[in-house]
Amino acid sequence: ITGERNLDRKLQIILDHIPFAIAVVSKEGILTYENRMFHTYFPEAVHYLGKDTGPLKEKLHFPHHIEEGELVEIELRISDEKTTWFSYYEKKILDVFDSQIEKMLVVQDITLKKKLEKQKERLAYTDYLTGLSNRRGMLKSHENDTGGLTVIMIDVDNFKKINDSLGHGTGDEVLKKFAEILKKVF
Repeated sequence: ITGERNLDRKLQIILDHIPFAIAVVSKEGILTYENRMFHTYFPEAVHYLGKDTGPLKEKLHFPHHIEEGELVEIELRISDEKTTWFSYYEKKILDVFDSQIEKMLVVQDITLKKKLEKQKERLAYTDYLTGLSNRRGMLKSHENDTGGLTVIMIDVDNFKKINDSLGHGTGDEVLKKFAEILKKVF
């Protein structure tokens, strides 16, 4: 009995310290367990322990029916000023006869990943120095715009002299200022 309790305690420690929110739901849809991370992300879930998870899933905007192992990304507004992105999937818990006894809901905060994806996309479509659209950015905006594409080509006269006489740092500052003017005008 002591060995089983120790094993149970080790499992509890592991589940409470992994970087995923985990909840366990019975075949009947009753919430039977939530780890510490699940409670941290969704403190209201404690009120659903021993109850049907339908209203909780509805409140958290979790999908009601997804395929085994299907990964869904969900954006949730946690508070007025904070939006958090989560990945969500469900995994069947099987007994020794491969019959489903429960289902595990696994949730992970992917907000940083989403921010980096957005930053990567912004960098792909804009010039890093000026913040103006690059060629890819213009083509993308053309795909989204049904009114046609307008391209303006501007030559900064004698710009090479600025770089040669005052240095590339000063040239970069001139380009940044010029970009600011273009943004204000257009």
